[in-house]
Amino acid sequence: MCNPAAIIGVAQGASSFIGARNAAKAQEEAQRRASLAENERLRSEQISLRQQQAQTAVGRGQRKVSAEIAAREARAKARLAAGHAGISGLSVDAVINNLTRKEGAYISSEDMRAEMQDTALALQLEQGVIASHQNQLRINRPVPQASLLEAGLDGAMTGLNAANIMSRYTA
Repeated sequence: MCNPAAIIGVAQGASSFIGARNAAKAQEEAQRRASLAENERLRSEQISLRQQQAQTAVGRGQRKVSAEIAAREARAKARLAAGHAGISGLSVDAVINNLTRKEGAYISSEDMRAEMQDTALALQLEQGVIASHQNQLRINRPVPQASLLEAGLDGAMTGLNAANIMSRYTA
């Protein structure tokens, strides 16, 4: 005849093991999904930053072209005005050179600003990767796996407790 306490113990141990195994699988699936979502978040962040960089570069290029056109026009007007006034020589060259120097200073400041923005972007991208790595570590903590030994011991304890309780009522 089968001992009811043993049946209860085996059933409880099997149930415990199956439950723990299912919980571990569910946790692993949740971690996999969270990890994929984190990868997508990082990718979207990097794309957004690169798009901002491209838009800034287009704006900078447009400002530089406008400055070059304005400087050419200013030099042409200065030459024309000097010619109408009968002025020539070093004084006209000095005015033209001053306009060219101002143009160069503006272009140089735009280039320097671009370098600083590119450096800031590189740091921001690096920080994003570091933060994503930290998130991945947090997401992907080890999942406790189901243990036949633990489930067996739990089942044995349950069986012994059931046998103890049953012996009180049968004696």
